[in-house]
Amino acid sequence: KYIEYLVEGAGSKQPLLQFNRSAFRIQWFKANYPGAINIYLVRHPRDQWQSYHELFKRTGFDVFYIQELLIASSNSGYESFRPLAKHLPLFKFHDENLEREIDFYRAVYDCYTSDENYLIYYYIWFRALIENVLMADQIININLLSKDPDYRQMLYRDLGQKGIGGVSFEDAKVRSYDSANIRGQDLKALEERVHRIVLQ
Repeated sequence: KYIEYLVEGAGSKQPLLQFNRSAFRIQWFKANYPGAINIYLVRHPRDQWQSYHELFKRTGFDVFYIQELLIASSNSGYESFRPLAKHLPLFKFHDENLEREIDFYRAVYDCYTSDENYLIYYYIWFRALIENVLMADQIININLLSKDPDYRQMLYRDLGQKGIGGVSFEDAKVRSYDSANIRGQDLKALEERVHRIVLQ
């Protein structure tokens, strides 16, 4: 109903809908809106993780961390998340009130090590990437978008072939990080571990 409301609100204009947390819903979108063009925005996983950390350090805002744990735990019984649940404990808790769910997972979050938290985050990032490589109509790498003029030109061509014109990415800018709150060697090992878990 919400999506229909947004689409109808566009009137005669072409609707453009942008959703956070929709990475695992692309199959549903394609089934229910077969005429839509599905574009997946992807950011380098370490930059995305570090941006969570920097925001938390600056403001105390921890919801991005908590939501990763909530997503993994809530879906631990499903095929796509069952492999992760074999490698670390995931506690499923549901409440009609989202704030109570957030409070529960905030309390549980500190029981995990920083390595385990990154493992959960990267597992979600990697699974979402695979799903969207297989199903999305277009993938946009926002790291490249913000620094590579040739990539932007290629993207304009790709989108133009799909009937999308009149957009400009010339002011696109996303921050890259040279360091992380977890050592690079450790991050690489955790990422490789996720690759093995998912691809086995």
